[in-house]
Amino acid sequence: MGDPTPLELNDRVTDWVKAARFIFTGTVERAGSLSPDFVPEGPNVAVVRVERVHSSTRALARYAGQVATVRSREPGTLPVGKRVVFFANPILFGETVALDEVGHIDAPADFVPIEGLIQRVTQDKNDDELAARLANAEAVVQGSVVAVARPPGASPVPISEHDPDWWIARIRVRRWLKGDTPAEVAVRYAHSRDIRWYRSPKPEPGQEAIWLLHRDGVDVGGVVVALVHPLDARPIDDAEIQRIDRLLHSGPGPH
Repeated sequence: MGDPTPLELNDRVTDWVKAARFIFTGTVERAGSLSPDFVPEGPNVAVVRVERVHSSTRALARYAGQVATVRSREPGTLPVGKRVVFFANPILFGETVALDEVGHIDAPADFVPIEGLIQRVTQDKNDDELAARLANAEAVVQGSVVAVARPPGASPVPISEHDPDWWIARIRVRRWLKGDTPAEVAVRYAHSRDIRWYRSPKPEPGQEAIWLLHRDGVDVGGVVVALVHPLDARPIDDAEIQRIDRLLHSGPGPH
């Protein structure tokens, strides 16, 4: 097979952006692994110096200048000295980072087109995720947190390893974007900092946000709606309100 056409390459990169949590430009420094006990040596394993981060999780946002072990999809495609835009997912965090490659392309002379594509695809992906949360929400409200408290009679001792430690937040509603709720609504949230719950919303008194309230089949003291996903608390600004209004009425934008 010949080299991919620009259109085929664009489609391929689009798929890689959707699948990758860490996109960066880096140079292959040597064959092998920084952590052989975790990522065994092999013809598809290389040590890469991260030069420029294009898209990442919060933990890897400042990883430029450091090295990582990359396990490529095909042996022999990462020769020493090769400068590459990697689309990858982390598989190991520790003293170093190990990554599984989704795909890669040669680093371009001009990064503007590839970064523009990454931004557009990432925004579409984020819109899709938020649109799904909005569609499944019992209600979407703009409001401020009046108070938070542990439910009466609830034990402060976790029942199990991943116990959410439910707390109740009372939210004074200023505006309804979806559904119909009282002027003040009680909502559950996971107070736990366990790995399963640490990214879920943690309302604080006085905090104002757009809240996505979901029924999750749990009833704690009569409170049946909850904030359980990182997307369930959205910032208050004109751009975000317009985005939510668009997604509520028309779904994600065109891809």
